[in-house]
This record gives sequence, structure tokens and C-alpha cells, in this order.
Amino acid sequence: MVAFSLKAAGYDVVSAVDGQDGLNKAKEKTVDLVLTDQNMPIMDGLTLITNLRQLASYQKVPILMLTTESSDEMKAK
Repeated sequence: MVAFSLKAAGYDVVSAVDGQDGLNKAKEKTVDLVLTDQNMPIMDGLTLITNLRQLASYQKVPILMLTTESSDEMKAK
């Protein structure tokens, strides 16, 4: 739904099926903003963010996590 809305608004969207796919695509192309979920197969959102931040081209790219997780522990992470 998020990708559909962004595309409809005229944004170029690169979608991934899971965290590992997202990291692989990020290594191929730098984007202006990363939107991720926490709960994904193969690699969760926090692990994806950690891996992205290790890439020079993603050290300052804004990353937003959209998730249904609501625990205080998750919010702190």
C-alpha cells in the first residue's frame, strides 16, 4: 500500500521482498529515503538498518521504520 501511494504521488520506488533483498538492492543503488518494516523474513528491519549504516552511501540517508511493534523496548531500539 505504501509503495502504491508513493508511486501514485510520482515517486520512484524500489521495493524488496525481505530485508536481505532490500540490502542487496541498496548496494546496487543509493536512494534518498529508506522505508522499512521491522517484521520481515530473512533479515528484520533493525538488522537491515545496522547493515545499511555500515555502507558509506547510507550513513546519512534518512530511514523510517513502519511497524506494528509497540513495546517500549522496540521503540528504544
